[in-house]
Amino acid sequence: MHYNDFKSKCSTALLTTVFLLVGLSIQLLWHHQHATASVQRTYLPSPPKPDYMRVLAMGDPAVLSRLSMLWLQSFDYQPGISLALKDLNYDRLLGWLTLIQQLDARSQYPLFSAAYIYANVADETRQRQVLAFIEQRFQKHPDRYWRWLAHAAILAKHRLHDNDLALAYAHLLRTRTDKAIVPAWARQMEIGILEENGEYESARMLIGGLLSESAITDPHELYYLNQRLKQLKTK
Repeated sequence: MHYNDFKSKCSTALLTTVFLLVGLSIQLLWHHQHATASVQRTYLPSPPKPDYMRVLAMGDPAVLSRLSMLWLQSFDYQPGISLALKDLNYDRLLGWLTLIQQLDARSQYPLFSAAYIYANVADETRQRQVLAFIEQRFQKHPDRYWRWLAHAAILAKHRLHDNDLALAYAHLLRTRTDKAIVPAWARQMEIGILEENGEYESARMLIGGLLSESAITDPHELYYLNQRLKQLKTK
């Protein structure tokens, strides 16, 4: 093979390779632009009216409640995009949680999601919205939803550093729940918060009131409260 023929074939192969690479690059760029353009953020819609959802449930609102909860919890994961919790409209979010709870009042999952997922947003306003939602649901059925208000009291105390709100929730736990259903640790959170705040006299008065009312009959609980009272008298 002559040198000129070899040189010509090499040039042709090189040009072919260059054209292939350019074509591939254009194709990849087009696909990237097309994919980017197709990614659109979908905003959380307003919840429908409860009557509409009950008709849609076709006699089985509990199933629709669970399906709606799965849809809501996966809403922040959209095709090609993941929304931060702070990007969600919390008024609509809590409206959906309220509706889902109304469909199945015995379900704990909407309140679990509120307490452990949506309350963890790095935004105080939204955190307070979630805690207010939990309190509202508690007021409907205190003995059913007490554990979520207890969690709300902990969040108010240690995340929001709002002692007054934490005490208000703890007070509701003590005064609105049935001691035969709700465990002693939850009903006595008010004492612990007062003690943590250094309000020892208030804590002593509260324990003394509980003991004098004769409402507590469990010997273990009585022993515990008496021991706490002795400890508080030394502070």
